[in-house]
Amino acid sequence: ILLFILLFTAALLALLLMTLPRQIATHPLRFFSVCLNPIYMFSGPIPTTIRIAQIRSWARFKRRFHVNHRYALIGAFFLLVAAPGFQKLVSLKASIHPLDTLLFGLSFEFYVYFNFAGYSLLAMAAMRLLGFNAPLNFKQPFSATNVVEYWQRWHASLSNVLRVLFFNPSKKYFGTWIGVCATFIASALWHGTTINFIFWGVFQASMWCLSRWLFLKNAPQLTQYMLLLFAVTIGRVIFSEVDHNLLATKLTNVLRWDTSASLQAGFVLGALTKIDIARISLGAAVLILEPLQNIFGNSNKRYKALRIPVTSIFLLLAIVLFTGGEVANAVYGAR
Repeated sequence: ILLFILLFTAALLALLLMTLPRQIATHPLRFFSVCLNPIYMFSGPIPTTIRIAQIRSWARFKRRFHVNHRYALIGAFFLLVAAPGFQKLVSLKASIHPLDTLLFGLSFEFYVYFNFAGYSLLAMAAMRLLGFNAPLNFKQPFSATNVVEYWQRWHASLSNVLRVLFFNPSKKYFGTWIGVCATFIASALWHGTTINFIFWGVFQASMWCLSRWLFLKNAPQLTQYMLLLFAVTIGRVIFSEVDHNLLATKLTNVLRWDTSASLQAGFVLGALTKIDIARISLGAAVLILEPLQNIFGNSNKRYKALRIPVTSIFLLLAIVLFTGGEVANAVYGAR
């Protein structure tokens, strides 16, 4: 725990010293609000700007509340309704059947997203209500059309840190491709030091480079979508399995589609309660809304479909009806 806190603080301090030395000298509160904020131990680091004057303004607070309480509702829905539903499917991790492995990869990806984005949205809403300029940490990643865009929308705060500390210096001396590889390896080591994380970093760097190469070659969009689905699903399988021998077995079975192992999906799905099915269905509906919003030209208005008054009321009802009292552990804090 002490090592985690030291690394957490050192990484953000390094970012601030490299990019905002004058602001640190003139606004020492920035260090405490960004580097030592206990909220970020769960939601991830979110760059902030101190706005003390806004905190004292009741009129501005009402305007902030009008906007940010809807983000808080989305975060609560993600954390209390959608994440626990997909968490029920994470037990498929124990199976080596290829279909179970693929279902686990998708389910685990969705669980991490709803859990992590839920905490981040709640943290962002709380910070904005207090007058801090906290940006979105997740920008509807499943509305992405390719792997490159996906990583621009996923965990934006960490991406900003990695861009400044690793990508920009590496790109300057070695070019974009090496810079991307160095950045993903750094991200992998930040998440963990077992072999699977190194493999995950190499895998995702390869997927990013392949996606960019396909873009430069004007490849069909369907190819990009299929590559994104492959990168997300297999990437989560690699990310989650620390036993490299078992990981090799799972990937080999998927590659050869070896169905000799027992299929567990039927048992896991059959054990779901009606509440679990409702949670998964509601979460799936939200996942479908993300690409639809992109298709209808609202890609830059994050979670717009979930922030309209009618949807906010629906989310509130869903939270009341389908929250079972359990709160999923923070994926960020438990990594």
